[in-house]
Amino acid sequence: MIAFETFDLMVAGIEAKLPEFVDRYAFNDWEPASQTEMIIAGWSTERDRPESYVININDQLPPGASAPGSIVPQAYKLQELPACVSGPPIVHTTEAEAFGFSGVHIGGPMEDIVAELVLQIEIQRRWGATQLIPCCVGGFAELTIIRPEWIEQSVLRRWPDKIGQLISPETAGQ
Repeated sequence: MIAFETFDLMVAGIEAKLPEFVDRYAFNDWEPASQTEMIIAGWSTERDRPESYVININDQLPPGASAPGSIVPQAYKLQELPACVSGPPIVHTTEAEAFGFSGVHIGGPMEDIVAELVLQIEIQRRWGATQLIPCCVGGFAELTIIRPEWIEQSVLRRWPDKIGQLISPETAGQ
């Protein structure tokens, strides 16, 4: 088990400790491990701001990694993420245009940002929009907001997807 007393200590030490953890539990022997990434989010008391990072257990490129704005993984390298993160990236602009999606406008009203994120996920659910076969965005959309005193999470939308079955985008928005 990896344990750190504070978020800042985790940020400082995860690159050294994660390889030990992966080796100890033979994590690389698990088939989906090739696409495994860990998202770390919290409040940095040292820097007095919210932060989020991604760290991968290898440097294999995930689907859509060549899309503009993608975070390209480096094995065991902690990479800071921007203020707003969602994925996988939308790579077909015609799909986005059909839904009237022009991106997530950070800095605007929170209600607009949330609506744009949900629309982005709705587009990601459709075949071909993300080049993921099968498309793996499903179940629910979750929003995480990091504050100094707490981390707030809420489910924005749930879809009637069934584990083990293909996502059915025609039920979108129901």
